[in-house]
Amino acid sequence: MSANSQSAVTPRGHAFTEYTIDALQRSVLFCDVLRQHSQEYYRHKAMTIPHVLGFDLEIILDAQNFQRPANPHRASRRCSD
Repeated sequence: MSANSQSAVTPRGHAFTEYTIDALQRSVLFCDVLRQHSQEYYRHKAMTIPHVLGFDLEIILDAQNFQRPANPHRASRRCSD
């Protein structure tokens, strides 16, 4: 009787072990893909983008130093009731 019950349990135990190993391997591969994607993202983010125009630039006005609001017509507009 015990030999009969062991033979029935062994394939189920083997299947569970196979499934667990497969799940762990897939998890490791997924984490590796995420790591690679992250490295590629930060490598791309660190790249400097060259200017499209082929001539030197001269800053005429810097809007960061303008008095707020920079566009009074747009700022004074109000919704009517």
